[in-house]
Amino acid sequence: MNKLTVLLAICLIPTVAFADLAPAQEEAKTAFEEETADSLASLNEHCGTKIAVTADFENYNADVWASGIQPQALCKLVITTVDYMCRDRPPYKKAIPKTLSTIKCAFTGVKPAQKKDGTNDFTLRNMALAKGVFTLHMHKDMINVEANSQATVEKTLNKK
Repeated sequence: MNKLTVLLAICLIPTVAFADLAPAQEEAKTAFEEETADSLASLNEHCGTKIAVTADFENYNADVWASGIQPQALCKLVITTVDYMCRDRPPYKKAIPKTLSTIKCAFTGVKPAQKKDGTNDFTLRNMALAKGVFTLHMHKDMINVEANSQATVEKTLNKK
């Protein structure tokens, strides 16, 4: 083996291991993809885009999501909100394709609730739109995801 082959093998080992999902993670990924597909297709049709949805299923923990709202439902709320904004709000239909390329629904990075939080603070703290990516750090206790997603998109697009 030459040095390049050995170097490539060393670099690829973590990537291959990282890509393998546990069975529960694979099931969650399949459910997520199936349950968000129609909403994503509608969003892309109404926005005239090819927005992608990603999620870090290697960080999915079935015990955390065993009861209550499922992650695909949270992510789908963001998708349907952006879809609504393109479908029913023409100025946003023009702006969204220039600003948004990916919706990332993450199982990590959740910023905890604070004692002084109002109704929406926890949810708003865990979403952002920057550099073409709308990121939602998902938690099963989130509320008003639609309204907070809309507020996040509006705030970002209306900055001058």
